[in-house]
Amino acid sequence: MTFFADFNVHSKYSRGTHPDMEIPTLARWAKYKGVGLLGTGDFTHPQWLVALKKFLKPAGRGIFDFDGVRFLLTAEVVCSFTQGGRARKINHLLLAPHFQAVDRIIDALEREDDLATDAVPTIRLTAEELVSTVRKISPEAMVVPAHAWGPHHSLFSETFGFDRLEEAYGAEAVHVKALETGLSADPSMARRWPALDGKALLSNSDAHHPSRIGREANLFDAPMDYREIVEAVGANDRVRFPATIEAYSQEDRYYAGGCRACRRPAADGESACPSCGKTFVRGVLDRVNALADRTPEEGRRRAERHHRLIPLADLVADARGVQPDADSAEKEYLKLVTQVGPELDILLLWEESRLREKLPARLVDAVLAVRREDVAVEPGYDGQPGRTKALLPPLPADPQLKLI
Repeated sequence: MTFFADFNVHSKYSRGTHPDMEIPTLARWAKYKGVGLLGTGDFTHPQWLVALKKFLKPAGRGIFDFDGVRFLLTAEVVCSFTQGGRARKINHLLLAPHFQAVDRIIDALEREDDLATDAVPTIRLTAEELVSTVRKISPEAMVVPAHAWGPHHSLFSETFGFDRLEEAYGAEAVHVKALETGLSADPSMARRWPALDGKALLSNSDAHHPSRIGREANLFDAPMDYREIVEAVGANDRVRFPATIEAYSQEDRYYAGGCRACRRPAADGESACPSCGKTFVRGVLDRVNALADRTPEEGRRRAERHHRLIPLADLVADARGVQPDADSAEKEYLKLVTQVGPELDILLLWEESRLREKLPARLVDAVLAVRREDVAVEPGYDGQPGRTKALLPPLPADPQLKLI
């Protein structure tokens, strides 16, 4: 079967998350988005674990169900340690095959930190020790470096990370089968590293709000079976795991270098802001360029199939000529995903004829423009979010304004 999976989401117990991040709400929004398999997130948190065991019913083969939406047991933890005379902080996504494995992982991690203080706990294990610990508890469990190119707590962070995967994981590097690209990178950037050839690349939403579910996701063509999914990812099997769904990485607020105070993105070759003279804050792209052995063109050529999308809610707003948070845009979006079809199906799977039959003409044009990558992009820098916009003809002038 073909389905979209989003493994990395968060509960209401994580910092900075919406209070509606509860199982019933997650399931409802997964249906809106067309995500067939959703990670539970945060299984290390004691209160969230109680909720998971209360709401989720076994669906067989390491998969759980709530109201027709399938779930897989996941969590995120931060390894905080010192190595090579430097402080290191690396986030990891954990996948577990059953609650028995979850309970044993929690028992091991509780020795390193109070897991109740944050649903994304910081633990006093090295990255290598975490992989070894989880693997010994459950060989079927998977440890994945989360948002591996992120600017802060990540594997390749310039501040807290490493230059090479092997430096971080030592003898356990061979057991790191996949990396999560995160919102600030995509497969074409990741494939500029020859050392990562053969490692699978996952894309997940890292959702802290229900509406963010599925903004990045993974496309599988396989039985909805924990072991099948983990094997497909571990082998980087492009038949069972054919593609990922990507947000435009340029939208990330730390994608490029620049100076937010002066509203100046860095131009090629610039290291300091021409306006204030301060050294530019380096972006994720700068870090990629510094470490990569391949050119951007070769990275694009070697990248796995991936689809870069703009959220349907943003396209609805663009088509109407309003802001995404406008009441009219929100109402139309909810009408579409509850009465017409799931978001990812509309954005990616429906034929043009079906789009024309079901959607307003201008919205169809926006969806097709994104599929062709006819998109205007303003990269984010120094904490300033980037922007993307489908390239559409101007809206017709309002006849009432002509009279004025």
